Amino acid sequence: MATTKGAVTGASALSIRGRMDEARCGNESIKVVIGEGDTAQTLYIHTSLLEKHSDFFVVALREEWKEGQERMVELKNANFETFTIFKNFLYEGRILSSKEETRREGSADGSKTHDKEWARISRC
Repeated sequence: MATTKGAVTGASALSIRGRMDEARCGNESIKVVIGEGDTAQTLYIHTSLLEKHSDFFVVALREEWKEGQERMVELKNANFETFTIFKNFLYEGRILSSKEETRREGSADGSKTHDKEWARISRC
């Protein structure tokens, strides 16, 4: 396992994070298709997180509904950026600002002054 000052890096970190997510979220996920036609985009999200934070998904994923049987939900009128913010909230437990994102990507000073996430939210 590659480490730097006790931190796990590279592929090892990804596999550990994947195992941590599975332990926290279970291993069942659903396909969420946002938009329609050629512009549709797909995300895979752990079912337990969606159901914990959204009554819509609790109902939609019941066995008696098509979505529950196919393990796929289509959101034709949803905005992909907006839903991605929601997905990130499900996994992170917070909405990240661009300064936090910059630090996570390796910038030491977090010098971005524009808060990209809040700008995206305000367009929703």
